[in-house]
Amino acid sequence: MMVVEDEQLAVSDWGFASEAWFNWNHRLTDALTEQLRNDVRDGLAHPATADIERLIIDLNYMMQHAFYLNSASKADTTETQRMFTSVTAIWLAAAWGHPTSSTSRPATDR
Repeated sequence: MMVVEDEQLAVSDWGFASEAWFNWNHRLTDALTEQLRNDVRDGLAHPATADIERLIIDLNYMMQHAFYLNSASKADTTETQRMFTSVTAIWLAAAWGHPTSSTSRPATDR
């Protein structure tokens, strides 16, 4: 429930949002951006865009909103797992360029 409460508080109390929520997100996206840049340098990642910082920021906020809606709707375990699987697939495909489903893999991998 903390995701719902934190996001609702962030919207209703701008001071909280600017000092806690955005600072936490900034640290998270900085760390993920650095990791992805390192992985690109090492040939381990092939992001969907060259603007890695913006990609990570947008993926982070999309993910948080998915988790928020899932929690706010009181989704059951099955629906939560479906959401988590989808979010994970989006992250892997967009940031690291990994195929994430059997339909996106070559026939030899199936």
